[in-house]
Amino acid sequence: MNIKQILATFVIQIFSLSALAASDHAQAISEYLGKKDIPNIYKEFAQWKAEEPNSPNVEDTWAWYYINVSYSKDIKIEEQRPTHTEDYMEIIGKEKSEFLYVDVQIYCDSVKKGLDIINQTISKFPDHIDLYSTKAALISAQLERNTHDSALKHGIDLHTGKNDMSEEQRYNYIIQKALTHPKKVGDESVLVDLEGQLIATFSSLLDRSLINKNNWYDLYDKKLEKGEEQLIEVLQTGFTVLYEEAKFDAASQLNNKYLSVYPKHEYFMTNKALIEVAHKDYDSALKSFKALHKKFPKDDIISFSLAQMYQVTGDAKMADKLFNSLSKSSNKNIAERAKRMINKGAVGE
Repeated sequence: MNIKQILATFVIQIFSLSALAASDHAQAISEYLGKKDIPNIYKEFAQWKAEEPNSPNVEDTWAWYYINVSYSKDIKIEEQRPTHTEDYMEIIGKEKSEFLYVDVQIYCDSVKKGLDIINQTISKFPDHIDLYSTKAALISAQLERNTHDSALKHGIDLHTGKNDMSEEQRYNYIIQKALTHPKKVGDESVLVDLEGQLIATFSSLLDRSLINKNNWYDLYDKKLEKGEEQLIEVLQTGFTVLYEEAKFDAASQLNNKYLSVYPKHEYFMTNKALIEVAHKDYDSALKSFKALHKKFPKDDIISFSLAQMYQVTGDAKMADKLFNSLSKSSNKNIAERAKRMINKGAVGE
């Protein structure tokens, strides 16, 4: 799924959730968004906010709207070669050429508005945990897009490796080209150090949990019954965003913060081991997975990872023992993977 589809999905989800509390406004906004009827979207939001002036739900949806706008208004297509920017792409057609470029100021302004809104809303409603998830999702979208753009720098399709780009890929490519020259942007700071913003957001969430004793609320001011469990799940999304985008140093920094509060939690202990594997520090990863296996001996996923670490560090005997044991696992996926490792001769004789 490309980043514009991801954003569209997020916006639909937010509007769907909003409909539970304000179905008329949410439905109207959704329809206007499809029509790109900006004036009526603003009008509908104003009415909704007037009716619910202290609703984090309204502000949360408003933030998502601005991010959606940033992906629909910044691309420009002209028949004449742009003279005001070097960052354009020429699309050569049979009869004429077109020139694509990005209005970086619109892009940056829209992203900044979305993040400003969610930051202000978090300041006002620090115990509404869904707001932190929204900010993380916004930053995640930017990180994923930047990674996507970087891969397309030379017109390479991420999925096929071909050098011919689709319309979506051209869009991402021209964004990437434009954003390589931030000095041409009036206020580009919103796009700087996205990893740092994500770390700060989730660190503040963890700090807040120590103050509110995990008394969390959803966007409709309903107190969550299992606040600490919800906190752990939301915290893990922050790590996952950084890890999946290969921001391993930032992911490690964030996870170390988690471990300072939850030193024995399975998620965060596993995160540490995964980072060590990513850094090819297999001896440390082996120690980490041993500790996990000792604490969670019945977790076959952890056991499989431990077997892999024994294998890569040269302990064929222990790898053999674990893979053979795991081939009988009730987890069918793990059992099949263990059998494949045995059949490939990955373990000792």
